[in-house]
Amino acid sequence: MAPMQFKYLPRPYIQPDGEKGVIFVPEIPIRLKYKNNFCQYPITCLVDSGADRNLFSPDYADLLSIKIKQGKLVKHTGIDGKSIEAFVHPVKIIIGGYDFNTEIDFSSETKANLLGRTCFFKFFNKIEFDENDKIISLYPLINKK
Repeated sequence: MAPMQFKYLPRPYIQPDGEKGVIFVPEIPIRLKYKNNFCQYPITCLVDSGADRNLFSPDYADLLSIKIKQGKLVKHTGIDGKSIEAFVHPVKIIIGGYDFNTEIDFSSETKANLLGRTCFFKFFNKIEFDENDKIISLYPLINKK
């Protein structure tokens, strides 16, 4: 199966010396489904090889009528060592013609939407980050549609 490819997206960035610039990041558009609720608009998410699990802002749980605190409580620890609380919920992720059931941890302590290794990467044979051409390629395990 041919890979799904996405160009990295530009984001504002402040250099360590304070100079403003642009950094290109591997963000991709996905859609979410929870029970009978479907998010009509694409959600931009960072494909994060440093994240163990999917971690999302609670805004998308609200759109899907997910009662966040009814999920299983988990703790996430970031690279700064700070721990945040999140609540696990089963969802379906849809990317192009490919979809799969997985979990997302929703936390009011994050604004980012991260796709991590155990709840996203495992649904692909290979994920390639091409830093020179600024393209991310996803090779699905199977085509479900």
